[in-house]
Amino acid sequence: MIVINIPSIDLVDAVMICSKNYPKDVDEFEEAKLTVRESEKVKAPSIAECIGWMECVLEKEVVEEGKYAIIIGKVVYLEVDDQYLTVDGAIDLEKARPLSMMPGKDGMQYTYPRPIGEERRYAEMSIK
Repeated sequence: MIVINIPSIDLVDAVMICSKNYPKDVDEFEEAKLTVRESEKVKAPSIAECIGWMECVLEKEVVEEGKYAIIIGKVVYLEVDDQYLTVDGAIDLEKARPLSMMPGKDGMQYTYPRPIGEERRYAEMSIK
């Protein structure tokens, strides 16, 4: 079971702390001074300071020893903190400012999505 915690740009320093490769006996949430909260559907904890949470059950894990791990999860619960929702239930990106990362030449470049005035419905992705 896993939780994908969605941080805002305000948590960039905590994200960097949590991204380090700690020994198994070190609590990265404690190192980053983040608050653990119980998840709704899975046993894995969530981070209270985040703007959203995707709780998942593990579907598949591919591990290349010493190199990487690919984890595939099935989302069983999705939540966004109410303060970041508009009256019609959409996410207010300007208020939420979800943290995004892009690889740069010498490190990660941090940004957050900004609306461009376009929205597409899920139904538009279907091929009939």
